Amino acid sequence: MIFSFGSGLSLRMIIWILALLILSLVAIVGYYQGFIRVAFSLAGLIVSSILAVPLSGLGRWLLSVFGMTNPLLLQIFGPVLVFLAVLVLFKISAFSLDRKVDYIYKYRKSDYERMKFERLNARVGFLLGLFNGAVYFLILLIPFYVFGYLTVQVASGEESSGGLKFVNQMRQAIQSSRMDKVLAGMDPAPREFYEASDVIGLVKNNPQLQNRLSQYPSLVTIIERPELQELVNDPQLAEMVQRQTSLTEILEQPKIKALMNNQSVWEDVKKLGTDLRDLQHYLQTGVSEKFKDSPFLGRWNLDIDQTLGYSKRKRQAMSNMEYNQIRNMLMTLLQNGVLTLTTEGKLSIRSRGTGGPDEAIQTVSEGTWSKEGNSVTATLVQAAKSEKGEISMDSPSRLLLTRGGMVMVFNKPD
Repeated sequence: MIFSFGSGLSLRMIIWILALLILSLVAIVGYYQGFIRVAFSLAGLIVSSILAVPLSGLGRWLLSVFGMTNPLLLQIFGPVLVFLAVLVLFKISAFSLDRKVDYIYKYRKSDYERMKFERLNARVGFLLGLFNGAVYFLILLIPFYVFGYLTVQVASGEESSGGLKFVNQMRQAIQSSRMDKVLAGMDPAPREFYEASDVIGLVKNNPQLQNRLSQYPSLVTIIERPELQELVNDPQLAEMVQRQTSLTEILEQPKIKALMNNQSVWEDVKKLGTDLRDLQHYLQTGVSEKFKDSPFLGRWNLDIDQTLGYSKRKRQAMSNMEYNQIRNMLMTLLQNGVLTLTTEGKLSIRSRGTGGPDEAIQTVSEGTWSKEGNSVTATLVQAAKSEKGEISMDSPSRLLLTRGGMVMVFNKPD
């Protein structure tokens, strides 16, 4: 992403002033602690940074033992716990060794040797403290560098104050000062995080893409989960998204919080990581390279008038009574009907019945689909009866489901 800001100089000053403060404070601490403790601390910072991500599974396990259940928080704080634990071990070892060396020069060496050692200890400690301060400074910036990539993209006018504004300003300051070039080499976040951030930012700033997003096959499979179906049909949440409510306010919703703590949902979401580039391309162009050979996947809206027309052409001998019976059945049971086909080979037909706003969505039939060559076969179960059908594409935006003597016509949502 390319950021623009009106006060680039002041933003750069924030970064450099912060750097000078941290380097000065840590160097002074190093002067008084001595080079042994500072050297161990520097080694601990480097080793902790290297081990934090590889050993993050252990950190997540320990946090779960102590009651943390949110999968997202576990992903974030697992590496943090490992980093702190390894660093503390180095500091404890440094303190122990420093006490032993101090004892030797205090009680077993001459005053002259002790004075030379103390001078060397302080001066080298000060020098290593500068290196320590530089590492601390970069580590301090990493959370702003990583999470700011997302928050800057989803920020809106309603988020002009508070912690989110501070994160955004720090992220912009990092880029303005060119510090992002250095942090890129230390970035612990996986590639999927940035790809997901781009997708979230794209949809957040282009609400018209929300419907297209809900049509992406991999997401349809996830959204079909009961937990997410409840959110999809929540009018309050839909209204919040439509008016571009702040991200923090949306995350505070009880249903969102419950979903964030659902481990099985997160496992499905993690599988989406391999599709994020294709998803972004799909949002931008409307074409998915991964699923172009299965254009029938996704959601389709029933077109009752077209269904009646196709069915009558298929059965030219259809009487007016049969026509009216089919029409009444469709208007009663399948008004606002939606056909869903997922990547897992499942399908369902749901409807709000007569279409009343207070009428609950009902599952009319469920089943499976299978593809062999260019032929797609559907097996539907309705009222404990199984029925075979065929799925075909009349056009890129129209799907036909032929079952018995009826051709059900579905259109791709706008």
